[in-house]
Amino acid sequence: MPIASFGVVQEANDEIRGIAEALQDTVSNFLSAQIFQNFDAVQYIEQTNMIQGRNLIIKIHIGNIGMTYIHVKTFILPPANPPNPAFTGVMVNQVLGTPIENFN
Repeated sequence: MPIASFGVVQEANDEIRGIAEALQDTVSNFLSAQIFQNFDAVQYIEQTNMIQGRNLIIKIHIGNIGMTYIHVKTFILPPANPPNPAFTGVMVNQVLGTPIENFN
């Protein structure tokens, strides 16, 4: 079965904002207890396989000087209502105009 590619950039909705909020403490701990001024999901891309789950990469506005945005990658197993996101990576030092792209 071919692997689905990530879709187009979408504006964050309530579901995506909730997923980002659920990941905030994990991301903070991963980044050496980084304190965020904000943690607001702005945009995201999604890769969906109804059997295996969903990969999301979420652009999050954190408001810290020198590190205004981060891209957080997460995986969600189906069915998950509410979603139980697993943190799988983060890219720091992003800006609003940085394209959201897959990363390892």
